Amino acid sequence: MDENRPNVGSVADEQLEALDRVAHLLDVIGADHWLFGGWAVDFYAGAVTRHHDDLDLAVWLDDFPRIAAKLGDDGWSHQPSPDEDGGTAFVRDCVRLELTYLVRGERAEVYTPLRDGRGRWSEDALGNDVRELNGVRMRLVGLTALTRSKASARDEPMEAAKDKADAQTLACLVTSAIALVTLLVAGCGGGGDHRAKVDPRPRVEASLRHYFSTFRPEDSIFPTGAGPPRVRSNDCKDLHRKRLLLPPRSTRLKRADKKVALWECYVRFKSFTLRVQAGVNDRTEVIWAMPVYGDSRKAPELSPARTYTG
Repeated sequence: MDENRPNVGSVADEQLEALDRVAHLLDVIGADHWLFGGWAVDFYAGAVTRHHDDLDLAVWLDDFPRIAAKLGDDGWSHQPSPDEDGGTAFVRDCVRLELTYLVRGERAEVYTPLRDGRGRWSEDALGNDVRELNGVRMRLVGLTALTRSKASARDEPMEAAKDKADAQTLACLVTSAIALVTLLVAGCGGGGDHRAKVDPRPRVEASLRHYFSTFRPEDSIFPTGAGPPRVRSNDCKDLHRKRLLLPPRSTRLKRADKKVALWECYVRFKSFTLRVQAGVNDRTEVIWAMPVYGDSRKAPELSPARTYTG
């Protein structure tokens, strides 16, 4: 055993901790990001399958100045290389963070700007696939796009070995999924109503986005001057409480909507993320929402602007 080789477990723990920290920093400033590469494979697998040299995040090029400033404030050192192409790197302690730039073209296509052209991203790459690994939640590039990217190994031997290992891990995931579906189908052959249960979370999130568009922020107990509210995808959850709840005073309720389910979501503003509780009726519609501080006097200190936009 090589005593000079770092322990894979301890390195992975440091990288996961750093990944969680960076994701929080980017959420605070409202910068979208997607994890890809080997760590994305491990998040899909639900386990650390191999050693990783760095963290790979895709970010919008327009957000980079704010991202660089935020990382710098947190102790990350910008370490661009002379031959970098389509992205750049930051280092903090022993963790290396690789950022890949994203740009949206004239026809809404997404690409990474390269010296010799454009590196296109497929439409299924930048979705809302969120996974959790060892307590860290990350949004990942789509599984199909990730699998395609690992299908062809790179030329350099060490990188090729990583790609091969990742491709094998992804193949095992597909095989396991097929086996599970086969088992479920075999177990559902006895008749009865076996319709799949529809996940209400996307409808709740869409309804909450619509709710924010229906009132003036200065007439609510939500903070104003904080930028447009953005409901974080795949983060709403049913608190499994269904009873008479007290909505904000300005809410006009129908008789049938007075008994609602209580949901909790996260809403990202320009400079911070706020936890929000929402009343959801039987039609999966948000009929009222309020921040968890529950009192406008406890709202964060914000700029003088009186609207969400700008």
